[in-house]
Amino acid sequence: VTAEISFLAVPSDVTMSPSLAGITGGTSSGSTTVRVLTNNDTGYNMTIGFSTTTAMTRNGGGGNIRNYNPASVNVPDFTFSNEVYAQFAYSVSASTTADMTTIFKDSGAACNTSTGDVINRCWLNPSTTARSIINRTTYTQSSGATTSILFRVNVPSNPVPSVQEGTYVATATLTALVN
Repeated sequence: VTAEISFLAVPSDVTMSPSLAGITGGTSSGSTTVRVLTNNDTGYNMTIGFSTTTAMTRNGGGGNIRNYNPASVNVPDFTFSNEVYAQFAYSVSASTTADMTTIFKDSGAACNTSTGDVINRCWLNPSTTARSIINRTTYTQSSGATTSILFRVNVPSNPVPSVQEGTYVATATLTALVN
């Protein structure tokens, strides 16, 4: 019997909510969920990669929302740090916390430090380089293993530079391969 892997539930498109004002600002959030099934004894690895260097771009061109800038390179910030510019980040949560890569696990106060999973914490910048977000080390039950990807955009009051009116889009690709 060979190892197989499949998405039982594929991620859906995310519409961030609420809509944001370009001058007075605010925070908008969204999420999507994916379920993976594998019979591989050593599990699977899931990565996320974004299609453009600046992930959140204005539909039709002419603007973007900067990628989040964590305090330490390649380590998520436990809390989302608001800056003078608009920014976009993502976080990961899993039905089995042990499946998450170490950088998204938290101690309740810091990321990349423990075995916990506090939802809406551990925010990281998007990257065109695929990053591992799940590394499960065993097969899944027939119902699969669930992962949620959370997204956040923050536009501060009077951002510098200003954010043009319009619809902004980010495209991410999730890839799941057997270990």
